[in-house]
Amino acid sequence: TYLVEVEGDSMIDIGIYPRRIDHVRSSLKVVEMVASGTPIVGFDVPPTVPVRESGCGSIVDDVDELIHECIRIGTNHSLRSNMAEGGLRWGRGCTWDAIATEYADLLDEVLPRHA
Repeated sequence: TYLVEVEGDSMIDIGIYPRRIDHVRSSLKVVEMVASGTPIVGFDVPPTVPVRESGCGSIVDDVDELIHECIRIGTNHSLRSNMAEGGLRWGRGCTWDAIATEYADLLDEVLPRHA
């Protein structure tokens, strides 16, 4: 993440995910930033799915757009607050209890219990 000083604000934190490699692994870095309410700007690759799902940041197509979005988010306090709220809300679903429940439901669906 990058700390940027913006006039009228002290320091703001924006996560940048500059990787364009299209791999199916998730990125713990992205999950942690979103769950902590840190807006992220990144490219449209599988690891940035949490950004899309939560609204905690922007997905971009090229480097010029990445720079533009960093400036837009950095200079708009209301936008950053809304993105942060979306990330925090999304992050509440990332607890071990929530994940265990999701897996248990999935296993019940795929491997029904026999009476």
